[in-house]
Amino acid sequence: MTNPAATPVPTSTVSASTTSRPTQHLWLLVRNLPDTQNVEVTEVIAQNGAGRSFQYEVAAQADRQALLGSVLLQAVKRCTNNGVIALHSPHTEYVRIADRQGKRPPELAGALKRHNLTLTLARRTNGVGLFAEYAEALHEHRIPELPPMIDFQLYTGCITDGQEAYVGAVLVGQGRLHTWRNTVKGPNLTLSELHAVRWAFSTMPSGSTVEIHNQSRDARRLWTEPEEVMGEHEADLRPYMLRLAQTISSRQIRFQPPQGTAHPGLFRQHTRLLAGTQFADAARERP
Repeated sequence: MTNPAATPVPTSTVSASTTSRPTQHLWLLVRNLPDTQNVEVTEVIAQNGAGRSFQYEVAAQADRQALLGSVLLQAVKRCTNNGVIALHSPHTEYVRIADRQGKRPPELAGALKRHNLTLTLARRTNGVGLFAEYAEALHEHRIPELPPMIDFQLYTGCITDGQEAYVGAVLVGQGRLHTWRNTVKGPNLTLSELHAVRWAFSTMPSGSTVEIHNQSRDARRLWTEPEEVMGEHEADLRPYMLRLAQTISSRQIRFQPPQGTAHPGLFRQHTRLLAGTQFADAARERP
């Protein structure tokens, strides 16, 4: 198995002095709430294939520029120090704040300096499309709540060229979104999805309960008909299933097959995009 690769994040349009620093992407969307004096803020911060989301209400202000500045300040405080913030937002007021340092509120400018952060307006979304779509869906309340007693949902997708299998995964829950992709030797799609499952079990907190949405038929059957699937794929699956069982036991992970569907058009689509990206990268590396 090759080393796993996180979702690639594009280099933002920043000066040469910042290009070597890690970039985190920040989405900020603000909307007025009907019949209230409040606005709702949707915030997503993503870096190296993993993201955190926050959604909260604040009191509306007559000065919209001041409101958006205070919202951005709160988001900056949650960003990782010593890096670049690429800001994605439909609000034109942020263009001035991001592109013109002299137009920034003093408190925001001070926070950026204290935390050694550079703020720039994101020009591209290549490589972080899932997080952009997730922020919009969250802002529009199109992300269904997880089923009762479920902490995370895992989506996996895979393809093969007959020699190797390429797998992508999206793990969502508890205000977090993780992505992962990898190459597995051999064409077995079920085995490739088990690699993604083990990654997810190692990523989520111990004691979590996860609902698993696999792509391949045998991977889906594995959680409801394990003896039948193991009998059909004994040689290929048993060694890795033993490793997976150790992870389940040591981290006290609970899992179950899908009870419903949570935004399959968003998460399922991107697992396949991740798998396709992994295949393309592998193809470019071959002699």
